[in-house]
Order: sequence, then C-alpha cells, then structure tokens
Amino acid sequence: MKNKVHLALERAIDCLSDTDIIIKNELNFASVNRAYYSVFYAISALLYSKDIFVKTHSGAISKFNELFIKESVFDLETAKSVSLIFEMRQGADYDLEYELGDKEAELAVKIAHNFINQVVQYFQKNPIN
Repeated sequence: MKNKVHLALERAIDCLSDTDIIIKNELNFASVNRAYYSVFYAISALLYSKDIFVKTHSGAISKFNELFIKESVFDLETAKSVSLIFEMRQGADYDLEYELGDKEAELAVKIAHNFINQVVQYFQKNPIN
C-alpha cells in the first residue's frame, strides 16, 4: 500500500497533467485552479514526509515556508511563487471580478511545473520508503 507521501505526489503530478490539457483549451480559471492544486499536493507530500498534517491550505503553505524555505531547502523565489499561485487561485476561484488573462494562466502553469520539478528532485535526493 502506498503511503501518503507517494499518494500526494501522484495527485500533484495528475493535477499538473490536467493543466497541460486545460490551458490548451484556453480555460484560464481552470488552469490556475489545477496548477495551484498540483503545488498544494506537492507541498502536502513534503509535509507528510516530515509527519506533519495540516488542516488548511494557508497552514500548509505556512508550514512549508517554516520547514523548507527558512531551512534553505528551497529558495525564497520558490516561496514567492507559491504565494503568488495561492493568491491567483483565491482570485480565480472566489472573486467574480478577478481578471485572468492568458499570460497569468501560463505563469501559473509555469510555476506549477517548476515547483513539481523541484519537489521531485528533492524526493530523488531524499527518498521515502
């Protein structure tokens, strides 16, 4: 049976695959949503690897920053990208007046791809059984 780390990482990769399909159809709001969730599930995998389970998205990001940014596992640019994609998803999902063009959606997808690549590299260097 797979553990939560592997399951969360698989979910992150699945969401990332969704973004590649969705963005081709110019569905910007859906692209940002799936890109964000790929990042969120990857963060969850990182936290699960430390036996940390949080209840909220903002709690997950806060704990990620505490354990992985402050400890210089990931750089400050990564933290900024995570914060940006969180804000974009909040706007896209909850603000009916939020404007989201192709460039913003493409940026969210790029952030997600970069982040997932970093997390995969992290787990290659720090394997989980």
